[in-house]
Amino acid sequence: MSKPKPVRVAKIDETDALYGELNNLVLANHSSLIPAKIQLCFNFGWKTDRDGLLILGKAKKVSDLEKEYLDADFVIQLNHEAVTHTDWDISKTRALLDHELYHCDAALDKDGDQIKDERDRLCWRLKKHNLEEFREVVEKHGLYKQDLVEFAEALKR
Repeated sequence: MSKPKPVRVAKIDETDALYGELNNLVLANHSSLIPAKIQLCFNFGWKTDRDGLLILGKAKKVSDLEKEYLDADFVIQLNHEAVTHTDWDISKTRALLDHELYHCDAALDKDGDQIKDERDRLCWRLKKHNLEEFREVVEKHGLYKQDLVEFAEALKR
């Protein structure tokens, strides 16, 4: 008999304190997400990639197919080993949840109204990071584009 396949994902119960943190962040910083249904889960076994980077979390927009079976608009996965490590604290958890929430956004039409599908469900989208750059490029060439300038200004504040 073969060894059982490991299950790498576990839904976080909605009574968990992480949902309180999530809801506080939505109310404080992400008001467009108030009507969104966001589920949390732990991912077990994420390892560092070949560049030595560890995934701490991922936001996923639920597809139309998944919506047929899951009452959610987004699922946020958290790296279980990272967020339960002794060096990790609640301020880091808040920062990680806030980061993942910034990926989640309302899908808007040209007039700025949130789009609804033919079943009258609100539509959502995932946003990319504001900044993607290599440290070495900034070290050599400085703040050569506007998103870098804005990021540096935010760091100064």
